[in-house]
Amino acid sequence: MAADAFTALLGQAMPTEVAAELTAAFVPLFDGRNENVTDVVERVLGRPTFEAAFARDARAILR
Repeated sequence: MAADAFTALLGQAMPTEVAAELTAAFVPLFDGRNENVTDVVERVLGRPTFEAAFARDARAILR
């Protein structure tokens, strides 16, 4: 979703200025810089993350 569309959507429920500030805060989170998945958390924990273990178990059950 484009930033201006996000602002417009939020602007339906709150003042435009607040919607613009929220957009400015959230757009950097969803701009793609966080799309790479790494194994850093697993290496630090020494085990699979909860989400990875859950996905693995769910996949095994659903097959």
